[in-house]
Amino acid sequence: DSGNDCVRTVSVSTGLVSTLAGSGTKGLQDGPSLESKFSFPYGVAVTPDGSAVYVADSGNNLVRKIDVHTGDVTTVAGQGTAGYQDGPAAEANFYGPRSLVISKDSRMVYIADYGNHRVRILDLETNLVSTLPGSEPKGLSHVLTFTSEQYYRPAGVAVTDDGFTVVVADSTNTRIRAIQTPEGDEKAATRSASAAGSILAHHPDHH
Repeated sequence: DSGNDCVRTVSVSTGLVSTLAGSGTKGLQDGPSLESKFSFPYGVAVTPDGSAVYVADSGNNLVRKIDVHTGDVTTVAGQGTAGYQDGPAAEANFYGPRSLVISKDSRMVYIADYGNHRVRILDLETNLVSTLPGSEPKGLSHVLTFTSEQYYRPAGVAVTDDGFTVVVADSTNTRIRAIQTPEGDEKAATRSASAAGSILAHHPDHH
């Protein structure tokens, strides 16, 4: 609930709406769910086991986590300053993250980093933030220019069940884009090597 600076739930069976986290006052505060504070929370993603909710806290330039069992809210990535920096999660910077999705194995969080025109990756095992290999802004002057191969304000992300492809809502370019994850690239390379080996095995004269 971006305007109310909180995260809400709707019970499908009863239709009741309740607040999962956030005091309703804009700010930045971790801690017990209803005492915590957010600033324009834009996107949420639930872990496959339902134990946690990750939040793209857009106004605070952070990724936050709500523990469903304890109700505690913690900051898992970002310094709270708008910017662009990869590295250890606590030292990373985002710029208005809008959306996020969690891989099926619960290891990777893919983040639509709207203001940085990039898709970022938070590895929950190594606690490192990186940038999904792909496109970057062509220029950083007052008027940004972008080619059709570059993202421009990515606003939404989804990931395939096998974890090999991230689908991106490239909002200002008005396109839906698909890009392979590092795991997908590795799988593709393995398939190519296997196919090449098979061809050589069947056509030894071409060595």
